[in-house]
Amino acid sequence: MSRERHILIVDDDRELVKGLSIRLRAAGYVVTSAPDVAQGLRGATAFPPDIIILDIRMPGASGLDFLAQYRNEREGRVIPVIVLSANVVEHARDKALALGASRFMQKPYQAHELLGAVYELLAEKESDSPTKPVRATPENELNACSTGDGRRLPLGADAIGEGTRQCRTIVC
Repeated sequence: MSRERHILIVDDDRELVKGLSIRLRAAGYVVTSAPDVAQGLRGATAFPPDIIILDIRMPGASGLDFLAQYRNEREGRVIPVIVLSANVVEHARDKALALGASRFMQKPYQAHELLGAVYELLAEKESDSPTKPVRATPENELNACSTGDGRRLPLGADAIGEGTRQCRTIVC
C-alpha cells in the first residue's frame, strides 16, 4: 500500500493557500502550509514533504532565502520545489532555478498546469517505478485513476489492467 504524498505550501497569501489546498486535497494529497520562510523551514524539517510549493515575496525572508537554506540541508537536496510567484522579473525566475527550484510558475496559476507539474515532479522523484508516468494535460487530468503505487492514470481502456484501485474526478 502506498503512502499519501505530502505537499508543503509556503506562501503568505491565505486565500491562495486555501484554494490551492482544496485542489491538492481533492487530488489525493496531504497538504500543510506555512505563512513565512521560518515556519516553512521548521515544517519541512518536522514533517518532510514530498514536494514544496513556494512563493518568492513574503514578509521577512523571501522564498529565495528559503531555497538557499533548504537546499543546503541533506534532505532538502532531493525534494522538488515549485516556485509559484507573481514576480514576473526574469531575474527572479533565473535566481530561483539557479538556487535549485524544480519549476517556476507565475501567479495567477492555471490549476491543471500546477497539478500536472506536481504529478510530473513526484513521478520523476519516484522514477524507479517500472511504468513510465502519464503526463497530465487538460484533457486527461480532470478524470484520473490512482494505482496502488500512487501513480495517476487517465480513465478509460488504458487504465484497465494497470492495477487501478481508485478512480475519481480531480477538482480544478
